Amino acid sequence: MPQPPQSYRELEILITAEYATLSKRLQQTARFMLDHPQEVALATVAKIAEQADVTPSTLIRLANSLGFKGFSEMQQLFRSRLVDELPNYTERIRAVRSATGETPDSTQLLWEFADANRAVLEQLPSRINPESLEKALDILKRLMRFM
Repeated sequence: MPQPPQSYRELEILITAEYATLSKRLQQTARFMLDHPQEVALATVAKIAEQADVTPSTLIRLANSLGFKGFSEMQQLFRSRLVDELPNYTERIRAVRSATGETPDSTQLLWEFADANRAVLEQLPSRINPESLEKALDILKRLMRFM
């Protein structure tokens, strides 16, 4: 089984590279997912399948063929993308409502954002250059002397 992508961008690249080898149904699913990333980030498997006009098992098959253990693992990349690209919660809430056509339950929405933010924080160490971090800490240390 191939190693799954670690970012939404890597997923886009992989889907593009593998697209011709996918079955017609998986191609349809992949196209829908790339065309509607907000819906994929925020909706349930059943809702996404309905919107993509495929079965929920097709979503799972696509995720597996791209190296993921399941659909929710792949969905995390879409959620991370949403967190990275939408700068504030007002815009995120608006995006949820427009993507799903529903008013989400406040508690459910809070948990969705918490999961997405957790995923981004887990990726943070791999995104930081240790040398740059050390330089930033040195600058902060020098600034603290003047306070």
